[in-house]
Amino acid sequence: MTSHTVELGARRASFAWDERRARRMFWVHFPLFVLHVPLAFAIIGLPGAFLFGYFALRFFRRWRNRKPVFEVHEHGFIDRRGALALRHHFDALADYMIIDRALRLPFPFSFVKMHGVALTAKLRGKHFYVNEHLADIRQCVALLQEGIVRQRLAIARDALARNETLRFGPFRMDNLGLHLGKRVLKWDAFGGLQLVMWRIGRRREPALRIFDIAGAQWDIATRNGLADPAVFVLLCAERRGFDAAALLASFCGWKGGSSVRSEETSGSIPPLP
Repeated sequence: MTSHTVELGARRASFAWDERRARRMFWVHFPLFVLHVPLAFAIIGLPGAFLFGYFALRFFRRWRNRKPVFEVHEHGFIDRRGALALRHHFDALADYMIIDRALRLPFPFSFVKMHGVALTAKLRGKHFYVNEHLADIRQCVALLQEGIVRQRLAIARDALARNETLRFGPFRMDNLGLHLGKRVLKWDAFGGLQLVMWRIGRRREPALRIFDIAGAQWDIATRNGLADPAVFVLLCAERRGFDAAALLASFCGWKGGSSVRSEETSGSIPPLP
């Protein structure tokens, strides 16, 4: 049955805690808590006992909780991960970024490998995130991106039509072109975007190669440095007239970008010849 709220519209999907991950994390922290209990009587183990005990209890509650804790609606979301049920519209999320990376701990724990998937943003001045502790986190991130883009893309188009400047992390965009510091890549010299693998420290992550019409690289936009990546890709695609679906799927982890673009063509920026 479809659920409705006054402000947020129809519920599209609900997400509970990832039971398997919560159970695994509980069995990591509970033995550490038990090991620190005897040392707690000697004071030196007291901080560790409290810390690991807290996380063990936290993951045990998630393990036993079967109810949805995060809901995505047509115009916003409901967050029940804390003591309160908080309702927000998508436009309350600012400067969102995507995290999708595999991390391997340094020696001597190099055998431990973790994969993190998350969407982070600013929510009314505070840090907001959803991560892999939610079941079906990739679907959750995709639905959040879709909602954000549906509300923000038209606003970004109107801002450019009024000759305003948009910010995407370190990059700026206006009717002249793309800006990074004092460098400018004008739209008539803009060639497009290409997905590449970029090395950051010891790991390689997908990144966007920005190139000019001659094929020369202008700069690289990384996932952890580009705010509102789907909006950025769609606006660039409208300027050059290329299909953004592949980049949205591979760089943003969202396969629904083509539908948003086709449904919201009114008021779009005409591509350059």
